[in-house]
Amino acid sequence: MSRSLVQQLGDIAAAWGEADPADRTEVYRQLGLRLTYHSQQQKVRVQAQPVADFHGNG
Repeated sequence: MSRSLVQQLGDIAAAWGEADPADRTEVYRQLGLRLTYHSQQQKVRVQAQPVADFHGNG
Protein backbone atom coordinates (compact mmCIF):
# COMPACT_ATOMS: atom_id res chain seq x y z
CA MET A 1 0.00 0.00 0.00
CA SER A 2 1.37 3.38 -0.85
CA ARG A 3 1.97 5.88 1.93
CA SER A 4 -0.50 8.38 0.43
CA LEU A 5 -3.28 5.77 0.40
CA VAL A 6 -2.63 4.98 4.06
CA GLN A 7 -2.70 8.71 4.87
CA GLN A 8 -6.00 9.09 3.00
CA LEU A 9 -7.50 6.19 4.92
CA GLY A 10 -6.33 7.81 8.14
CA ASP A 11 -8.10 11.00 7.13
CA ILE A 12 -11.29 9.03 6.47
CA ALA A 13 -11.03 7.33 9.86
CA ALA A 14 -10.53 10.68 11.58
CA ALA A 15 -13.49 12.21 9.74
CA TRP A 16 -15.66 9.19 10.60
CA GLY A 17 -14.73 9.55 14.25
CA GLU A 18 -15.84 13.17 14.21
CA ALA A 19 -19.02 12.55 12.20
CA ASP A 20 -22.41 13.25 13.70
CA PRO A 21 -23.83 10.05 15.28
CA ALA A 22 -27.08 10.44 13.32
CA ASP A 23 -25.10 10.59 10.06
CA ARG A 24 -23.15 7.45 10.99
CA THR A 25 -26.39 5.68 11.87
CA GLU A 26 -27.82 6.54 8.46
CA VAL A 27 -24.73 5.23 6.68
CA TYR A 28 -24.95 1.98 8.68
CA ARG A 29 -28.63 1.70 7.77
CA GLN A 30 -27.96 2.21 4.08
CA LEU A 31 -25.19 -0.39 4.17
CA GLY A 32 -27.35 -2.87 6.05
CA LEU A 33 -25.01 -2.90 9.05
CA ARG A 34 -26.03 -3.58 12.61
CA LEU A 35 -23.55 -3.06 15.44
CA THR A 36 -24.36 -4.42 18.90
CA TYR A 37 -22.11 -3.62 21.86
CA HIS A 38 -21.79 -6.30 24.53
CA SER A 39 -20.49 -4.44 27.56
CA GLN A 40 -19.63 -7.47 29.68
CA GLN A 41 -17.31 -8.84 27.00
CA GLN A 42 -16.35 -5.36 25.77
CA LYS A 43 -16.95 -6.52 22.21
CA VAL A 44 -18.95 -5.24 19.27
CA ARG A 45 -20.90 -7.68 17.13
CA VAL A 46 -21.21 -6.56 13.52
CA GLN A 47 -23.86 -7.99 11.22
CA ALA A 48 -24.15 -7.11 7.55
CA GLN A 49 -27.37 -7.66 5.66
CA PRO A 50 -26.97 -5.68 2.46
CA VAL A 51 -30.09 -4.79 0.59
CA ALA A 52 -30.03 -5.04 -3.19
CA ASP A 53 -29.67 -1.60 -4.72
CA PHE A 54 -32.61 -1.05 -7.01
CA HIS A 55 -30.53 1.52 -8.94
CA GLY A 56 -27.75 -0.91 -9.85
CA ASN A 57 -27.20 -4.36 -11.19
CA GLY A 58 -27.68 -7.20 -8.72
